[in-house]
Order: sequence, then C-alpha cells, then structure tokens
Amino acid sequence: FSSGRLLSLRLLCLAALLISAYLAWSAIRLQPVIGCSGSELIDCEHVLNSHWSKVLGIPVSVPAVGLYATLLGLLAFAGRPAPPAFQRLLCLVLSVGFLTAGWAAVWFIGLQVLVLQHLCPWCLAAHTCGLLLSLLALTSTVRPFGRVPLTCAGLLLAGSLAAVQWLTPVPATFEVIVPEYARGAAGSESIEDFSPFGAEEFRPQDSMQAVPAEAAPEAAPGDSPAAEQAAEQLEPPTAQRRLWSPVSQALSPLVLSANLRSALSSLLLSPLVEEDEPEKRKVTIPGTEKPIRLDPADWPLLGSPQAKFIFVEMFDYTCPYCRDTNKSIRGAFERFGDDIAVIALPVPLERECNRAASGSGHAGSCELSRLAIAVWRCDRGKFQQYHDWLFDRTRTVAAARRQAEDLVGRDSLRAQMDSPAPGKQIGWHVELYIKVGSGTVPKLLFSGSSVVGAVQKEALCSMISREMGQTPAK
Repeated sequence: FSSGRLLSLRLLCLAALLISAYLAWSAIRLQPVIGCSGSELIDCEHVLNSHWSKVLGIPVSVPAVGLYATLLGLLAFAGRPAPPAFQRLLCLVLSVGFLTAGWAAVWFIGLQVLVLQHLCPWCLAAHTCGLLLSLLALTSTVRPFGRVPLTCAGLLLAGSLAAVQWLTPVPATFEVIVPEYARGAAGSESIEDFSPFGAEEFRPQDSMQAVPAEAAPEAAPGDSPAAEQAAEQLEPPTAQRRLWSPVSQALSPLVLSANLRSALSSLLLSPLVEEDEPEKRKVTIPGTEKPIRLDPADWPLLGSPQAKFIFVEMFDYTCPYCRDTNKSIRGAFERFGDDIAVIALPVPLERECNRAASGSGHAGSCELSRLAIAVWRCDRGKFQQYHDWLFDRTRTVAAARRQAEDLVGRDSLRAQMDSPAPGKQIGWHVELYIKVGSGTVPKLLFSGSSVVGAVQKEALCSMISREMGQTPAK
C-alpha cells in the first residue's frame, strides 16, 4: 500500500471502529442512539433491536469492533521495513479483512432496505467505511494474490456470518410467569381491589356516572328537621333500586306527617318490582402476593368495554420491545375484533416519575405518558388513536404534544397538563406495576399468569384463545 492509501485506510478503520464501539456500548447499556429519531424511513431503534442486529445473541457491533480494531492494529505494521514473507502475509490478512467488511456492509445494508425497511444512519456510516475499505483494497492489491481469490475469501467469511443469522431461529423474547399462590389447587383466597381514584377530583368527567337527584317532598310549615331526617331514612337504598308507583308520585306533593309518610312508604314500595343493580365488570390479574381486581372503567382502555375478554398491558412509550408487542396487539384486534379489549397502562421507565425504575434511560417517557393520560381524560374515544400513533415509531415530546393538541384541542390539553391528575394517574400505574413485580416491560397480565417481554402476534393470539376458553369474561 502507498503512504496515501495507508493513511486513508487507517482513518476509515478508526472511524468504523469508533462508530461500532458506540453502537456496541448503546446495545449493551440498552441506551438509544443519539440523533436518530423515528420516522417513516429513519429509525435506529427498529434496526438495532431487530433479530438481524445480533449474531448468536451478540450485537453485531461487538464483532465489528473486534474486526476494525484488529485491522487498525495490523495497519500499524504496514509500510515499515519487514521481511517479504511477513509483508505478504500482512497484505493478505488486511485485504481479506477489508473485503469481509465490505461484503458484510452489503449484507446489512440490504437487510435494512429490503427486510426491515428502516435505516440506521449510524449503521450506514460504519457500513460505508467498510465499503470504502474494500474498494481501496481491491484497487491496491492485485499481486501476488489477485482480486478474485481475495474477493471470494471475504465473501466466504461475510457469508458465514449471514448464514448464521439466517439459520438462527428467532428466540422467544418473552417469559410466562405464574405466581406461587396460583399453582396450588385452591389458589389464593383473598383478592385485592385496586382503584386509582382516592379522590373524586382526579376521576375523568366522562367516567363519573351522574346519579339524578330525586326531588325532595315539599316540607310542611310544621314539619321539624327531625321528621324530615326520619323521612329521608325511610327512602329505599340505592342498591335495591325499588321503583316508586304512580300513586306515590301523585301523593308526594301532599303535606304529610312523618308517621303518615312512613306508612305510605311501607305500603307503596313493592319488593316485587325490585331491580338488582348489575354487577360491575372486573378484571383479575396476578399480583406478587395475591390476585388484584381492577374496574376497567377506571383505567385507559383499548377496545370495547363490552368485550368478552379483557387483559392488561403495561408498557413504556420509548421501549422498542413495547412497540413490537403493540404491533402484536393490533394483530390480535384484527383477529378477534370486539371480542377483546386491553387495559393499557403506561408505566414510564424513567426515574423522574417511577421510583421502581432502574437505570437512567428512557428520557421523555414520563412526559409522553402524561400526554397520553391527558388525552384519555379529555376524550376517551381518542385515546386508542393517540396510543397507536405514539407507538408507530419513536416520537419526540414536542411532536407528541402537537398531535395531542390536534386530537383534543389545545385548551383542553393544557387544562389537563396543568392539573395534577395525569401525574397522579401515572403514579397509580407505577404502584400497580410494583404490586405485579415491577421489572421488565412490556407486561401482559392475564387472570392467572403474566407474560413479560416482547410477544409475537401468533403467540399472543394463542394465549388469548386459551384464556378466552378457560376464563371467559364475566
């Protein structure tokens, strides 16, 4: 190699090494790469979390670091006085290494374009270095080896890596967990009812069922407050929902003494027309110590409240595995339609709003979750649309806020975001997340088991079919 080409080769190897080292560090630390927000075409997280980003379970950037570090080290000996045999061997190893990097670049660029249909600029930069290294090697090295043998050798090595990836089955990325108490024949005897509404001011307005107030009878001038209180106590309890007959309605304006009211009430309230209040729909999920029961009306819901089967999902809007599971859930909706619904609970893995979160990643997750809850509180009918939009690709907080304003209006959204309600709701999600074991998301919670990790569509549909057959909705 000439001195000019040696300098170019060293600079390209150094650039590829630094980029690969950064990608390897991000993969090991589970950190998103910088400056690579999701879009229709550019989405680093989609690429770097795919099956093709690993070989034998190891991020491909790790062997890339080894390759470029080796090449850079060997280049330190190039151009120095050495025995001819050593120079030939050095030239051979460097040329095969450069061409291996070039063929590997062709493979991974092809995967991004044809299979994943998303691009990672960091990956493309490293692959471009590999392509340039291979071109410099081909134009520099002709003798004593020739282009064809060197090209075939590089193709063989890169092809071996591609074959390993192709033949490696997609691993199961989820784990099914059954709590200890659910493994016994009797199961757990106690169930915890968990509701997020300790105070009515935090309940969304459209979830509060307004109970019409009954018109109070007009008090007679001589009636005492004690008599009025006694008369109120004689009214039927709400749970019984007894129906007043037309006779009682006609007599209600009359001036009656407390005793007469009591007698008429006893005669005119017929138990034969009692109408039981329908039992509230509840969803049971496994906690770490005992089952937990939720009222779907209290939580964000995807699908119809009248669905035959409802389960719970916990997720983080910045989590790529949660995005994969969201795609599977959409596929399940396509298969089961209105027969299923999902209680969708954003659980940010950001320390700012989740005391159980570990690590320092998932920046912006708290704000994205608050925006989603604010949309749900403004208009429950718009929540699923916004939820799916957030999961379509990586979203910034600014873009998410604009989309939320477009859906529910700027003033409505601002009123919710300025209130403590969305943050308090997220706090309840976190408490529930701790009660079911915290740890990894996504979590899918069924009646007797939880599924942790990314779930593919077919596996999820099989789980739902099994659950619907064994534990149909009440």
